[in-house]
Amino acid sequence: MFIEIEDLKPEPLHVRHSYGIGDIAFHHEDAVLEEPVSLVDVFPTLLSLTGLREEAEKGPLIQGRDLIELVSSRTAPGGARAAPAGPGSEVVFESLVGWIEHGWGELHGIRSGRWKYIKAPRPELYDLSSDPGEVRNLLEAPGPEAADRAADLDRRLEAVLKAAAAQASPGPAHREMDDETLEKLRSLGYLPPGARSDPQARAEVRSASGGESRRGAPLEDPKDMVGFFEALNDAGLLARKGDLEGALASYRSLLERAPGDPAIQRRCAETLLEMKRFDALERFLAPLREQEALQG
Repeated sequence: MFIEIEDLKPEPLHVRHSYGIGDIAFHHEDAVLEEPVSLVDVFPTLLSLTGLREEAEKGPLIQGRDLIELVSSRTAPGGARAAPAGPGSEVVFESLVGWIEHGWGELHGIRSGRWKYIKAPRPELYDLSSDPGEVRNLLEAPGPEAADRAADLDRRLEAVLKAAAAQASPGPAHREMDDETLEKLRSLGYLPPGARSDPQARAEVRSASGGESRRGAPLEDPKDMVGFFEALNDAGLLARKGDLEGALASYRSLLERAPGDPAIQRRCAETLLEMKRFDALERFLAPLREQEALQG
């Protein structure tokens, strides 16, 4: 999903293991950690369970926390509930679907204790202790306390993002692709015009744009595009049901609202191709090729 809303019914993460693996020793079987954890914590936890933690530490820095160590450090012998999270206990999250697929704004966020901050074209701050449904954005009419809290969380979030970017290395997964490969990906709709493959490309595009979309307008906030996204899904459902005419009409209507949206352009082209309307497909693609030539 491209929006970051807390689930009113959080999903628990269960970790079960047999005693005697490595040097792990829980104080008891049913330790409970009452704070949010992240999927990024699973890998370091598995390394700990398999006794590979020290070996893994010889390589690049691994993000996430060892939950076995965390629960053990917060649980006293004979107790079943972990101590409350400390001030440094935070979960960072992001959603780039809107940016990658549609050119909307990126979403990055941090949850720290009762507070949740989302860095977006219109930032959000929620007090989850009194507003678990996230219906009152404290930054819509911020008082001094909310503004200071948001500024603090924003600084901490940026520190995490910068540290993560610094750890990124141009390994095999991040090699530059040659021009021929990039052109093939662009022709299939997987890359927008002028896209590059190196790990710094997205950050450079965002910085150079000054918060503007590929169309030169301010970046759309993903939370404002929920209706658009639902209409796109409805059009896709029509296509899957075989109503290609209805799907094409819906895609064209969406393109009128967002003329430069690469995901909608791709779906229009794919639908015309499936309908074997090759002349119409060529007319549809011609201005896109011209635009790509001007940008490339």
